[in-house]
Order: sequence, then structure tokens, then C-alpha cells
Amino acid sequence: MNKSAIITGASRGIGEGIARYLAAQGYHLGLFARGEAALADVKASIEAEHPDIKVHIYPTDVSDLGAVTGAVADFNDQLGRVDVLVNNAGIARIGTSDVTPEDLQALLDINIKGVYNLTHMVAPIMKAQGSGYIINMSSRAAKIAMPPLGAYALTKYAVNGFNEAIFTELAPYNIKCTAICPSVIETEMTKDFDFPNDEKIQVSDIVTTVDYLINLGPNALIKEVVVDCQRVVKAIKSPIKRD
Repeated sequence: MNKSAIITGASRGIGEGIARYLAAQGYHLGLFARGEAALADVKASIEAEHPDIKVHIYPTDVSDLGAVTGAVADFNDQLGRVDVLVNNAGIARIGTSDVTPEDLQALLDINIKGVYNLTHMVAPIMKAQGSGYIINMSSRAAKIAMPPLGAYALTKYAVNGFNEAIFTELAPYNIKCTAICPSVIETEMTKDFDFPNDEKIQVSDIVTTVDYLINLGPNALIKEVVVDCQRVVKAIKSPIKRD
């Protein structure tokens, strides 16, 4: 029996990369993003490459619980199960104490409410089937917060805190939960960063991380994975003087 997966933010970047990987592993897919045309393109491409895979698209704002409820219910009606949920949808905004109220609200809506909404709807399905994996795409900013992205870090610290709780809450139901905390990845979000794309973490690195996680044995639980970027680590100067 084919497994099935829901991926948010699936129209490009990390979400699209994970969707293509899971399709190659035989997962039927529910793809969530706000842009219908981009989702349709991803669906057509995956189905052309994997004709036996069913791809359902949901042009949905993940912060809208009503829309998420309907979409998840439709996907579960179609497939009868959800084996993997990848909470990948997220946005970044510049600022900390100076972030605008509008930007802060957008961060809270997508980065926190989006994770809650999907988890809230999918966890009961996974509990009923007695298995599942929830992967929450967090950030290195959830471990070390920097002033230019303090408000963004606020939301990613929240993701890690939520993940910490569901990791323990859902384990008795044979549901695994992992937060992936990557540094700078080559995506649309980091296009204006001042170093070359080929020195950033690649989407393929995150896909490889997902592959590692979902192929672990049933007794191995990984709460979080931190993926540092070599260029960023090299730029950190040691405060200790050496002779």
C-alpha cells in the first residue's frame, strides 16, 4: 500500500524538493501553498515523472484553520491516511525591536499558526492509524538569534518549543516528530545574501536529511537536527587569542 504525505510550502524550494523525493519513494502527495499556478506546475511535473503517484494540490493559506481543515479532510478522504507531514511553509522578515506590526503578524500567522493548524488536523489521523512522522522545518535562528532576524527567530524558537512538546506527546502513538534547523539554504528567501549560492546549504542536503529521518528504525527518535552552513561557521571569529 502506498503511503501518503502532506507538504506545505510545496510550490518551490525545500517543499518542492521534498515532494519530488517522496514521490520517488512511492508516496502519494498533498501539496499546500498559496500560489495555485505554481502548485499546478509541480503537480504536472511530478505526475509526468511518476505516473502511479497521485498528487492533490491545495492552494491554501496555512494560517487559515478553516481552509486547512477542509483541505486535510479532503486529502484524508481521498487517500485514507497521512504518513508524513512536512510543516515547511514559512516566511522571513527583517527586524527585531524595529520590525513592523504588520510584518510581525505575518510571521506569527505563517510560521507559528501554520505549523499548529496542520499539526492540529493531522495528528488525530496519525493517532487513529497508529503511526506517522511530523517534520517541522525550523531554522538555525531558533538556536542562535541574530538582531537582523530577531522577530523571525521568535517564531522559529516557538516552532522548536512546539516540536519539543509534540515529540513527547505523540511518541506513545508511534508518531515521530523532528525539527530540522538549517542555516543559510539556497532558496528564494536567501537570494540577497552576500555570498555565492554554491556556498550555501543546498536543498538536496535537506532532502538527504529527510531521507535519513524517515528511514530510521522504529525505536530511533530524533528530536531535532541542526544543519550549519560551512561559510557561516568559518565567518565566526574565536574570542580566544592563540600564540
